[in-house]
Amino acid sequence: PFPLVSSSRWMVKRGELTAFVEDSGIFTKWKSRHQVYFFLFNDVLIVTKKKGEDSYTVIDYTLRDQIQVGTSQPKDVHLSPMKSPTSMLGSRQVGTNHLFWLCFRSNHSSEKVRMILGTELQ
Repeated sequence: PFPLVSSSRWMVKRGELTAFVEDSGIFTKWKSRHQVYFFLFNDVLIVTKKKGEDSYTVIDYTLRDQIQVGTSQPKDVHLSPMKSPTSMLGSRQVGTNHLFWLCFRSNHSSEKVRMILGTELQ
């Protein structure tokens, strides 16, 4: 844990993103989507899930200098065979018109986390 409120910390951006999470089936692996809410501060990124109207559950966090970001393509998201990537990625309701990957050290430890994220707007 770290003190969230600090005189040297300010919010840069926040918003909801679609995270594509890998699920393992009996014979195959595919990605399912989950809504996550990011809080980007000048020194830290906090990944949360919305719990209520104004409350969030922290899933992970990392120091900002531990973040790497790159572009991703729809083919990188191997969705469940029941859902075609084209229809899901093209739908404005799921907010995944623009894909990118995010890699960071979980809880600023040595474990690397890689996520594919989608947004409606670039």
